Amino acid sequence: MLSKTVLCLRGSNPQELLAGIPPKEEIAAVDVIEIRMDYLDPEYLTKDVLTSFRVNIEKPLIFTCRSQSQGASTHIPDDLRFQLYQSAFELNYAYVDIEMGDYPNLDVILREKTSNTKIILSYHDFHHTIPKKIRTMYEKMALLHPDIIKIVTFVDNEEESFQLDLLQNEILSENSAVTIFGMGEHGVSSRIKGYTRCNSLTYVSSGLGKETAVGQISLTEISHLISDELDYGRKIYG
Repeated sequence: MLSKTVLCLRGSNPQELLAGIPPKEEIAAVDVIEIRMDYLDPEYLTKDVLTSFRVNIEKPLIFTCRSQSQGASTHIPDDLRFQLYQSAFELNYAYVDIEMGDYPNLDVILREKTSNTKIILSYHDFHHTIPKKIRTMYEKMALLHPDIIKIVTFVDNEEESFQLDLLQNEILSENSAVTIFGMGEHGVSSRIKGYTRCNSLTYVSSGLGKETAVGQISLTEISHLISDELDYGRKIYG
């Protein structure tokens, strides 16, 4: 199964967010668009805005609305975030991204949901890459049977990059419904290898200064980097 390319869009208002959609000739390389509601100003955190994105964007959408501790640009009350999640389900967004331990009664939602929306269950560590901790978290997440497991950790040095590389290869050989990669300068290689190893989803930005995570590669950059990685593999393995 090939990795799906996810274009991450952010903005303080809907117009700024939508301005990140590339021209027609470039959008063809995008499979899914992530709407980062947690970057919008508070007045735009409404079901009407969610509906407008659903109506006006032709690509399948991921709804993401994190708490501030998990990367949101500002504090969003939990009850409002949970209302927006419910709206995303009602509007049949292709995916919703839920942080492990963040949403109440997550096991019930996963077991009893009736919409066609797929759930991406996420785990983020914004400080370190600790293989044993990642493996334990992965096993806990797998027990909930989400549609996709997403694990993202900050890679602080070359040793952590090496350990994440081993773990990424190991977990993807066990389960194809996983996305695992690193943040930061030392995490860039894991994003590229994740694509070639068929991470379920590969996240990219619309351009410089529009990243939603440290070390996120742009749509243009990743096309070139993946091409270089594949060319290198051909040279090594014939």
